[in-house]
Amino acid sequence: MFRIAKKVSDGKVICFLSGQMTLAHAKELEAAFDRETLSINLDFREIRGVDREVLPILARWNWKGIELVHCPAYLSHWLEGIRDRTTLKRS
Repeated sequence: MFRIAKKVSDGKVICFLSGQMTLAHAKELEAAFDRETLSINLDFREIRGVDREVLPILARWNWKGIELVHCPAYLSHWLEGIRDRTTLKRS
C-alpha cells in the first residue's frame, strides 16, 4: 500500500510518502506536481521500497529542483549512479 500525505509549510509543499512506490504512483505524483506552484519536497522517511523503473523519474525530479528528504541510503546511492551515468553521457 502506498500513501501520500501533503502539507504546506514555509512556502513549500511537503509530500510525505509511505509504503512501496511503483511507476503508477510516480505518475500520480507527477500529475500533482504539474498543478503545483510552490516548491516541492518529497519526504521518504516512511517509504519501504521504490521500484527500479521509478529511479530515473526520481533523478529527473531531483534535477528539476524537487528536494528528496530523508532519502534512504540505498536510494541515494542508486540515484547517484543514475546522475553519474547521465553526466557522463552529456560530456
